[in-house]
Amino acid sequence: MTKDNGRFVEGRKEKAEWVDFAGVYKGRSVAFDAKEISNASFPLKNLSNHQYELLESWHKNNAFSFLLVSFRKYNKTYLLPFEVLQMNWEAAKNGGRKSISYKTFENECIEVKSKDGYKLHYLDSLVV
Repeated sequence: MTKDNGRFVEGRKEKAEWVDFAGVYKGRSVAFDAKEISNASFPLKNLSNHQYELLESWHKNNAFSFLLVSFRKYNKTYLLPFEVLQMNWEAAKNGGRKSISYKTFENECIEVKSKDGYKLHYLDSLVV
């Protein structure tokens, strides 16, 4: 959205259009978005359709594609691989659960921890 009051032009995004990071690590593309939540599950509505489609596109082109989800309630952050996101996204579209349980994160995702001075050392979780 843009607004012009005569002296200044203000611009801001009204909705998420892109993911938080897109780049290359050890010769392979990487695309991810980071989310922080206070719930005990991750509501899929926290990810826009456009962001999901971007992650899906990167995944189809052999990129590391994932979400980093930080649970304030548990003080833990997980790397949610696109395959797990996709399975839950498709289930929700077909009438299933509209969120991903914390148990799924514990069982099917990779906990990201601090290391070497980095607050979240997610690169350790990527298998090249």
